[in-house]
Amino acid sequence: MCVRCAELAERERRARAVFDHSAATDYRVLLARHRAATHDGPPPRRP
Repeated sequence: MCVRCAELAERERRARAVFDHSAATDYRVLLARHRAATHDGPPPRRP
């Protein structure tokens, strides 16, 4: 996990903590796009 991955994951966690589901979804999408573009592959699936 790179710095950008960690930043986006933390922002998603904070959004979920305050029940901001729209922002949490936005951060999940940004993280998935970042992982696909930067780390050469599909994002890992959440359990």
